[in-house]
Amino acid sequence: MDKEFPEIKCVRAESPQEIKDLLPTANYVGGFNFLNGYEIDHIEWIHSFGAGVDSFMQISIPENCLLSKTTGKMGIRMGEYCLTYILEDLKQVDKIHTNQQKKVWDQLKQSSLRHQEVYFLGTGYVGTEIAKILKPLSKKLIGINSRGNENAIFDQSIAFDSINPDSITAGSIIINSLPLTDKTEKLVNKGFLQHLKNCLFINVGRGGTVDHEALLVALDQGHIRKAVLDVFEEEPLNKESSLWIHPKCFITPHLAGITDIFDVTESFKMAFEQLNHADKSNQFIQKKRQY
Repeated sequence: MDKEFPEIKCVRAESPQEIKDLLPTANYVGGFNFLNGYEIDHIEWIHSFGAGVDSFMQISIPENCLLSKTTGKMGIRMGEYCLTYILEDLKQVDKIHTNQQKKVWDQLKQSSLRHQEVYFLGTGYVGTEIAKILKPLSKKLIGINSRGNENAIFDQSIAFDSINPDSITAGSIIINSLPLTDKTEKLVNKGFLQHLKNCLFINVGRGGTVDHEALLVALDQGHIRKAVLDVFEEEPLNKESSLWIHPKCFITPHLAGITDIFDVTESFKMAFEQLNHADKSNQFIQKKRQY
């Protein structure tokens, strides 16, 4: 960074004491959220090393301080993650492997993604990148967002307030990539889930957007045939959680889109280049919307 942007002096803080010593003279800050309890009224720009910024939204960010996020290639990795578990479900890989252990020869039904409708809760960066992976293989992609804004990668776009869960095709796939905001907290709740019919649900957004108690009921009642969950309100997931042992749940430890150094450096460069320009649409957060 020093070589590419000589106007910036980059200093790495290795400990809480170094953060305390360095922060008062910093103009810009980058990292995962480590700012709780520190005076940051003088900070002009915060760059999050993650795609999610909900933890930063919980602290008192100065009104004139800009907030940007990391994207990079993590959306592609999330797309690969979703495709993995979609095919595992459609091809009944887990059951086939169980039959292998029992030496059972049973040609289980093999469903095809090209006959599937895929619904996306959230059509931002992550949802769009996942959709690009699935587009050539799927029957139809339906994007659901706050305003019903069109996005060329989706065959149809619908506003959250206009979606009728009863209209979601039975047996469909639902991928949640929503950020956590005041409006999306527990948006996937009983009122939504109880109208679904035998759907596969994948969550790679934020755990707080899903009511997990309602999800467990939906699994038991067949509204959801399987839930693939990579994110949770509390991480690590509490060992007492019923999600761990539910036979229709796949639990992964927040690994669908792990940030790597390429993501951070490329996104930081893009954000810095946008910093002094009017167009900040790619990397910068609209704080009032919380994403």
